[in-house]
Amino acid sequence: NLLLQQAAADSEKNPAMPLDTCVAMTEGSIGFWLVNALDNELQAQGITKEVAAVVTQVIVDENDPAFKNPTKPIGPFLTEEDAKKQMAESGASFKEDAGRGWRKVVPSPKPIGIKEANVIRSLVDSGVVVVSAGGGGVPVVKDPASKALTGVEAVIDKDFASQTLSELVDADLFIVLTGVDNVYVNFNKPDQRK
Repeated sequence: NLLLQQAAADSEKNPAMPLDTCVAMTEGSIGFWLVNALDNELQAQGITKEVAAVVTQVIVDENDPAFKNPTKPIGPFLTEEDAKKQMAESGASFKEDAGRGWRKVVPSPKPIGIKEANVIRSLVDSGVVVVSAGGGGVPVVKDPASKALTGVEAVIDKDFASQTLSELVDADLFIVLTGVDNVYVNFNKPDQRK
């Protein structure tokens, strides 16, 4: 959110960064903090183990329907008036967010691949603790002809990115830590079930 607030203060001297760049910077900085904390705790416990963070490019389909229907809220909460003003000025989409205010919404396409999957698998196979796919990773699309990857204005769901990565590296176990007691279908909706 701090990087998005910087982007909101866009000026000639301080241009806004694209969302994919903000996501990459956030993934890198949080990865650093996690690696640092894990390194320190492992050392304190007398455990010799390497820890590394990998900024992760998550490949999405440029034709994913999410690009036509942005739903992922990001950035600060705004009043309805401020949100409508920004919509008129920038063309961005904003939606009311659970009675807490209005937020910008961006596409959240499903991951179809992870560029660094083989690198991550090599690190894991070498005994390294790997921090990756943080915040869902950096969304990229692949040019069909050149195979070049290009960042896109989107945010990937972190659980879907983690699931995709666990499949690509043949993980033995996939655990999602959450702040609720159970896994639910239709969470917080009238038809919620365990």
